[in-house]
Amino acid sequence: MTGKGHSEVELKKLVLGTQDQILIINFNGTQFTIAGRYTKQDWNPCWMLFKEPNLLYAIDSTPQVGEISLFKLVPDFSSKVFFDKPVLVSSGKGSWGGAHIEFNADKTRIVGACYGSGMVDFWNVSATDGLPRIMSSSAVPGSTSPGRKRHRPHQAVLDPTGRFFIVPDLAGDKLLVVDDGKEIRPNIYSNVIDVPVGVGPRHVAFVTSPYGTHYLIMVAELSNEVFLYETYYTDDTIHLIEIDRRGAYGAWYPKDPSVAVVAELVVAKNQRDVYISNRFTGDKEDHISHFYFLGNLTFPRLKFIAITPTCGLSPRTFCLSKDEYQEFVFVGNEVGDSGLVAFKRDPVIGYIDPTPVATISNAELATPGIGEARANGPQFVSEI
Repeated sequence: MTGKGHSEVELKKLVLGTQDQILIINFNGTQFTIAGRYTKQDWNPCWMLFKEPNLLYAIDSTPQVGEISLFKLVPDFSSKVFFDKPVLVSSGKGSWGGAHIEFNADKTRIVGACYGSGMVDFWNVSATDGLPRIMSSSAVPGSTSPGRKRHRPHQAVLDPTGRFFIVPDLAGDKLLVVDDGKEIRPNIYSNVIDVPVGVGPRHVAFVTSPYGTHYLIMVAELSNEVFLYETYYTDDTIHLIEIDRRGAYGAWYPKDPSVAVVAELVVAKNQRDVYISNRFTGDKEDHISHFYFLGNLTFPRLKFIAITPTCGLSPRTFCLSKDEYQEFVFVGNEVGDSGLVAFKRDPVIGYIDPTPVATISNAELATPGIGEARANGPQFVSEI
């Protein structure tokens, strides 16, 4: 693990998901330290949610399994310094092939997008013990796009009002609207919004203009594009109108566009800076694209600003730090020497400095005893 000069900051804790394990990582502004691990064979924790004060939920993407597991983060008294380690409490059985989970507004329910099975699950986590209890599993309605055999819900994102979820269906070229304000019912979808056929919607994020209007940003994995939609609310759903569409790589072009794909989408607290990670670009390092959301214009749009190399390949997920100005970007590279990388972010202009503040290798992050063929770098990174 290495570090490059930055003044000391308040200790930050990250949670990482890799093949067969969860890791708790400490970051002090100049270096990473592995604080704790939980390992389990044939397990793939691909997305996690943290609930105060110390609960962690993880969804498993392993085929034919379909579990959400609850962990408690507890002090490790064997260490000279008390670090948190994940301790498994219980697991609940749902649809298999999970990809993403999201809390509702009061964190009493979880919506799970199950890419493998094509299902959307509702979980009850309102009990005092926090245990995940499956409430319902719903198939994606309608037909898939040409050449696609199964729907692929990839994410569930809560809207700014706290009432609706948007679920992108990559194989159906649809955005599904779920009304969390109603009781669980056979048809949980209040709207099904078609996007251009063949683009493959992967992730979405809401952004709000200076005038209070909500917009939705969507990254499309198959066409490598980013879309901007204006939202219109009715009593029971959300409607979307496309107002901007452009390449997710901005002014730069991947060496092999036939295999390059976008991955993660993050909007900064300032509701201006938009970041998109790009995988399989054909370069020595993959990148994060930086856009501005120009919401104060007569015709709001996205403007490409720059790209930043990630010091590795396949940055499936990344996150901004949770401090007031979000001064760091934490990137997980699934391939390459630098598995977890911290970059400095300028909160005034949103610029990501390409010189890493700290790195930790994929060799250090790898599950102990795992074979090289099954090892991979972080597929999930988040500060808790």
